[in-house]
This record gives sequence, C-alpha cells and structure tokens, in this order.
Amino acid sequence: MKRNRSKRRLKTTVTVNIACEGISEKAYIENLLKDYNLFTPNITVSNLEGKGMLPFISYFEKNEKLYKIFIFVIDLDRARQKEIEFRNLNKLIDKVEKNNIKNNLFISNPDFEVFVAASIGIDYKKLYTYDYQKGNGVYRFIKNNSGNYEKAIENLPKKFYYEKGELNKKGTKKVENLEVNHSNLVYFIDYIKILLEK
Repeated sequence: MKRNRSKRRLKTTVTVNIACEGISEKAYIENLLKDYNLFTPNITVSNLEGKGMLPFISYFEKNEKLYKIFIFVIDLDRARQKEIEFRNLNKLIDKVEKNNIKNNLFISNPDFEVFVAASIGIDYKKLYTYDYQKGNGVYRFIKNNSGNYEKAIENLPKKFYYEKGELNKKGTKKVENLEVNHSNLVYFIDYIKILLEK
C-alpha cells in the first residue's frame, strides 16, 4: 500500500474532532496523520481519558455544534463486559450517525493494543513481553519494533463489530464479531483521505 504524500486540504468551514479513548490512541492517531500528511489545521485530536461510554455520549452532546464531523477511537472491552456499556455504545453510534452521516467510530476489540500488536506482527497476548507501555510513546514503540500501519492491515481480520468504510452510508453492526479480536482502524487512513477530498 503506497502512501500518498500530497497534502490534502479541507474546506475551511469543515472542522473534524477525533475523540480518542486515551493518551495511547491520541498519540498514535496524531503521529499516524502526520506520517501520511493528513494532519490539517481543521483536525483536532482529543483525549477523553476512557471512563466508559457515557462520557463519550456526554462529550458528543456538549460539542456537537463546535465541529462538523466527529470521529471516535474507542475500545470494545467495557461494552463486551457490561450490558449497559454495550447499550451506550450503540446509543453513541446511533447519535453520531444521525448527527452527520460522515461521522464515524473506530473500534478495537477488546482494546487498542490489538492494533498495536498487529502493527508489529505479534500475538496480542505477547505484547507486554515486548516492554510495551501505554502512553505517548506508542508510535515510537511500533517503529522501534519494525512495525507500521500497513502491517496491522495485513495481520488483522476484516471482521468488525461496527463497519463504516463509506463516507455517505450508515455503518453495520455484527454481533457475531464480538468474539473476534479486531480493529476497524485498518481503514482509518482510507476514510480520512476520502473525507479530506470531499
């Protein structure tokens, strides 16, 4: 997969907020966007300090008039463990889709570390044997272990709980994939590229 290094520009009226569950996701997304020359002045990346789905819903409701497009980067672990969290996840999905069909959620199951492990080509359960630590150093950790975004795409299954790869169509939910370790971050870059071209 070749990287297109040409700079893309959003219309100045289009503002995008990428709201991440934690500092690891925020650091990764910022560095990934920079690496692909996709981090425009219109994009803001936020850290919601992951405390369940209700804070995501609250954040969206408080800020929905401030940004044209919302993208959430979250884990599925809590939603898999608690019925209320699962209901709130689906409530969030429905809210963001209703607000703007271009909004999206990028969900890792059970957590973002599935994507990190796939990025360096190792089994998810072995990640912490590589001295992995959550936080600002996640992108450097991947690079230091000969990893990259393309490797994650190769190593992760194309099965998702929530799939929304197209800009102007609603996503689909597949409960049968809740037992599969996966991350729809595998099409994050493609989605951002399409978004920036519109």
